Amino acid sequence: SIMPKHHRINKNDTSLTNSSIAKKNAPRTHIIPPRTYKPYQTSSLETPLWHLILQPWSLGCLQSVLSALYRLRGMLAHPMRIKIVPNVMAGFLPSHIAATAVGDLILIVPILIFILRGAHFTFVSPSLELGGYMSAYCIFVAYLTAVKSNNLFTWLFGIPYERLIGLHWFASVAGVVLGAFHLYVSYVFGGDDNGDSRFSKAVVGGTPNFGSFLFDGVNNWSGAILLCSMAGMVLMSFFQFLRRHAFNIWYFLHMVFGILILVMLFLHSVPSAAFVTAWWGLDLLVRYAVMAGLKNVTRAKLRVIGTQHHGKARLVELIVQKPEGFQYNAGQFVRLAIPALSSVEFHPISIASAPDEKYIVLQVRKLGDWTERLCELALTTDFTDVLLEGPYGAPSVDLEDDDKYTMVLCVSGGIGVTPCQSVGKHLLLKHRQEGRRLKKLNFVWAVRDLQMVEDIPPLFLGSAHNDEEKTEVEENYSKNSPEFQRMMERADYFRSGKFDENLKTPHASGFELLRRPAVVQADIYCTRQKLQNDIERANARYDLPYNLYSGRPDLDQIFEEMKENAITMGETNIAVIGCGPTALMEAVQDACRKHSSSVLCIGDDAVFFDFHKEHFEL
Repeated sequence: SIMPKHHRINKNDTSLTNSSIAKKNAPRTHIIPPRTYKPYQTSSLETPLWHLILQPWSLGCLQSVLSALYRLRGMLAHPMRIKIVPNVMAGFLPSHIAATAVGDLILIVPILIFILRGAHFTFVSPSLELGGYMSAYCIFVAYLTAVKSNNLFTWLFGIPYERLIGLHWFASVAGVVLGAFHLYVSYVFGGDDNGDSRFSKAVVGGTPNFGSFLFDGVNNWSGAILLCSMAGMVLMSFFQFLRRHAFNIWYFLHMVFGILILVMLFLHSVPSAAFVTAWWGLDLLVRYAVMAGLKNVTRAKLRVIGTQHHGKARLVELIVQKPEGFQYNAGQFVRLAIPALSSVEFHPISIASAPDEKYIVLQVRKLGDWTERLCELALTTDFTDVLLEGPYGAPSVDLEDDDKYTMVLCVSGGIGVTPCQSVGKHLLLKHRQEGRRLKKLNFVWAVRDLQMVEDIPPLFLGSAHNDEEKTEVEENYSKNSPEFQRMMERADYFRSGKFDENLKTPHASGFELLRRPAVVQADIYCTRQKLQNDIERANARYDLPYNLYSGRPDLDQIFEEMKENAITMGETNIAVIGCGPTALMEAVQDACRKHSSSVLCIGDDAVFFDFHKEHFEL
């Protein structure tokens, strides 16, 4: 359904009005409290090691300084999201290339410089030593982008490790290529522990033999093993099948190659590898010994959600007891191990609950061997021990800044709804309790299974456990909240048939309701046509605060409506949070580019959609 164009209202007016269509037994009116919202108070959670260090000291003036630094970081990051590909060209390029931003280019420039310098020291001015340094630098970048708890990129630039996977892979490939260049220079121009190898082409009168050359001296055989280990690691990661369906084998070989590479670097006379080794070792110590081994050992309740197929579960929900002192931000994820399956196998799972909820809620879809065993476990037991490391992750749009982002659009597909649930519920809580500015939260969810919608209804707090166990926060934000009531009223109005979609204007009886729409708009799209009857029956119910539609969401219509709302409300930026299948996320990314104004556009009608894509497979 298309909302009519709204009357222009004051930009700073965030008050709520009661509808004249309130039902009987209407709840008490709740007034938005005075603004006590303080952004950036928990931004240190993006890097767990820094949070462990700073948490005891994050008081008073120090917290103010840290918050100011995080705000500055967010301001500096905004220009980094400017796309470098013009809109007229973007339609002819793959989505991941068309979405390249200034920040992406800045990150890959050092690697490109290493590649160019390495080629120069190979084919223009051959230098065994300098060419080797270029390869070693790329290896260092690969390791620094792989660490999780102490990632420097996250701390300095707010870029979590999962968004550095592309850079990590690019640096690894560059290290292999430059390592091959280094081997070429050594073989053609000579070089081993005691001067030129008699097996190289550089020795006059020698007997060139590449196989013998590879093992002639410690430097040569350590370099050969180093290059083979790097190539093996890259090839394993290039083919996704092994990681998805044989994760234990993939992870074991990844760790073996990672350790072997560091050992060979020392044997290959690269002493600067000591820093990278220590940094990587510190990360492993914090993650496995401190977080998963000591601080975050807890229990979880297992619950099968969604429709079962032939008696087998496809979706499992874990309701995890919060370990003492455990905190997280909305949209983050944890790495989870279940000792009943494996104590050393950790998997990244997005958090579906809001930070203020009593329990940590995780929802997992069957994808590989580990998740299949988890689904089988959920059918045979109700509780299990779990180990957590994290939390990790940070949105690429600065949702802490409620001066900039008072309008948020969440688009998800299937189980990708989990981070959008967390972000949406958190924004509503901050709006209700601390007066965070929020004018519009549009929640769009495409599903194939209506049972999933009933099991994990959108934007509900505490839905995973009994009502008597709800915290005060969850109890206050319930069906008694004005946002819930306005969602109900809006859904009732469209079900009533008084809205003429062809005219795209409401009849007079409903105009007052739509002049000031609900802060929240939740629309669920069922993509399986054979469930049309189920959709009609669900829409006939008047206790559902969301609208159900058959088919796929019309992104152009959704974005155009959000843009019109932004112009009416005097807003310039709209945060878009997305998680789901690749095709859906590419479509959302294209829609953000298509409906955003040009960066040169200045005026009241300029609107920009700032997109954060949660990685569907971390």
